[in-house]
Amino acid sequence: HVVSAAVEGSWRATAICIGWPLLLLGLLLSVCISLIPASAGLGLFGALSVLGGLLLATYGCGELSWVQSAAQRNSHVTRQQTADFLRIMPTLAAVNLAFNSVYNCMAFWFQEQACLMDVRLGPLQL
Repeated sequence: HVVSAAVEGSWRATAICIGWPLLLLGLLLSVCISLIPASAGLGLFGALSVLGGLLLATYGCGELSWVQSAAQRNSHVTRQQTADFLRIMPTLAAVNLAFNSVYNCMAFWFQEQACLMDVRLGPLQL
């Protein structure tokens, strides 16, 4: 439905078709950053692609009347199901990014705490 609406000329559908691949590109670049040390340029580009993708996808999912008017018929998924899915996607993407940011920070700080932990228990050392 989204691609057919983008082909029909819907700007919001086009924003979704550009925004979600940008989010995936940001994810791929974050993996590359962890594998390639000293890649600050990749980090900035990855952060900008995630931000741009999230903004474009949110814009595309903001007002969904184009799903009913511009999307073609699909035998597997109804237009209403597509609209319902697109309605919750910006929220899911933002919550996922926030949760993973906090989760990754938690993993880092738990390791830092473990390195500094006193492993003595009375006269015994663990």
